Amino acid sequence: DAECLARHLAKQDGDIDEAFAGYQGERIGRTAHVQTVARAWGEVWHADDLIVPALRDRVFSRRPADDYADLDWLYQEGP
Repeated sequence: DAECLARHLAKQDGDIDEAFAGYQGERIGRTAHVQTVARAWGEVWHADDLIVPALRDRVFSRRPADDYADLDWLYQEGP
């Protein structure tokens, strides 16, 4: 968020209102995507049936413990 806001402040030459408008326009879509993905991951991690946890455990047992490839998009810079 800080990087995004700094970029918009620089782009708008310090015009705070315009910078925040640009920031908001960029961040709303991203934060909506983050929430959508978080809900899906929550359903996978907290499933109370028998099949989803078994599949989840099978998939993750085949990956290195430090493999976060599914979340790389979250930490990439810029839009």
